Amino acid sequence: MRLSSAVGAARWYQGKGSGDPEVRVTATLRPPAAGDHALGVLAVGDAVYVAPLHVGTGALADDPAGCAELWRALAAAAATGEELDGDGCRLLARPGPAPPPGLGGPVRAIGADQTNTTVVLGERAVVKCYRRLGDGGARELDRVRALTAAGFDGVPALHGAAELEVAGARHALLLLQAYVPGTWDGFAQADRDLRAGATPGWAPAAGRLVARMHRALGPGRPATRADLDGWRAQAGALVAAAAARAAGAPVREAGAALDAAWVAADRLPPVAPVHGDLHLAQLLFDRGGPVAVIDFEPAPSALPDPPGIAETPARDLAALLRSVDNAGLWTEEQGGPPPAAWIVAARAGVLAGYGADAPDPAILRAFELVQGVHECLYAASVAPFWMGVARHALTTLLEEPCAI
Repeated sequence: MRLSSAVGAARWYQGKGSGDPEVRVTATLRPPAAGDHALGVLAVGDAVYVAPLHVGTGALADDPAGCAELWRALAAAAATGEELDGDGCRLLARPGPAPPPGLGGPVRAIGADQTNTTVVLGERAVVKCYRRLGDGGARELDRVRALTAAGFDGVPALHGAAELEVAGARHALLLLQAYVPGTWDGFAQADRDLRAGATPGWAPAAGRLVARMHRALGPGRPATRADLDGWRAQAGALVAAAAARAAGAPVREAGAALDAAWVAADRLPPVAPVHGDLHLAQLLFDRGGPVAVIDFEPAPSALPDPPGIAETPARDLAALLRSVDNAGLWTEEQGGPPPAAWIVAARAGVLAGYGADAPDPAILRAFELVQGVHECLYAASVAPFWMGVARHALTTLLEEPCAI
C-alpha cells in the first residue's frame, strides 16, 4: 500500500516545515467491519505514526466521518478486549472498568486542534488515538484506568483501551472514554472571564477537583533527599538548556531563584502518581464550573525528564498555577484587558480549594520556576508564538517572590 501524497502526510504530522520527509507505510490493521479503510503504521523520518488510510488508494482519511466504520470497529475492539492481527502489526485491547455505551450514530472529529486524533461516536463515547507511537500514552491508559476503577467521577469513564504491537514492541494506541457534552476547556473559560470582566469564581472548585484527583491516584510515599537531588538536577539541566536557546529570557535569574527556593524548603512534598501535564486546557468546564480532568499524557518538552525522576503532586499544582498566569497574559496579548487582578484571584482560589494538602510554599515556588523555564525552552524549540507569554510570565514570577 502506498500513500497518494507523502507531502500531505508530512504536513499532517510534522506541520509546515522545510523539506518533505520520506513517508513509508510499514504495517496496516483492518478490523472486521472497518469498511474501505485500515489503520496504517507510517514511518515519517525517524518517527512512527498511525493514521486511517483508504485501502484502495492509500490516501489519508483525515476526516473521521469519511471512515466511520473504521473508528467504530476500533472502539468496539477496545470495549470488548479483542485481539486482532494485522499486516505487520497486532491490536491488543482491554475493556475498561465502565461498561461501554452504544457505539452507533454519527462520527465526527472533536473539533479542536490536537496532537492526537480524537473522535466522537454518537455523542456518547470518545476515541482518543495517539498519532505518534511511543510518545507516552501508556501512562495515560494506566492513570485513567486507575481513576475510573477508584470511582473518581472527575475523569471521563474508561470503557476500554488498546495497544498496538509492531516489530515486537507494544505501544499505547487508543483510549475509549465517555463523552462529556456541553463542555469547554479552562483556557477558554479564562478568556471568557477576562473579556467579560468576570471573577474566577470557579477557581476553588478547580483546586478541589485536582486535590480529589491526587487522592484518588494514591497516597504515595514521603520524598527523600535523593528525590530532591533529582528535582534539582533536572531543573539545573533545564535552566542550562533554556539559557542556551531562549535568548533574552530571564532563565539565568530563574536558576538563582531556584537555588534559593530549594534551600528554603521546610517540608518536602509526597512522591505519588500525578497528571503530568496539568494546565487549564486539561480541565473541562460546564456552566457550573470544572467537571473533569483530561489528557494524562506527559508534558511535551524539548528536554524530557530523565528516567526515574520522582513524580509529585506539587509539580502538578505548580503547573496549573503557571497556566493561570499564562492564560491571563495570553488574553492580554490578544487585545484583552490587563489580567493582574484576575490572576491573583484565580491563584488564590485554586490554592484555597486544594486545601491543607498544598505543598510547602518554597517547594511550590521552585516547581513554578521550573515550569516557567520549561515553557521558555519549549517556546524557543517548538512554539515561537508562545515566547512572548513565556518570557512575560517568568519575569513576573521572578519579580513577585510572594505571589504564592
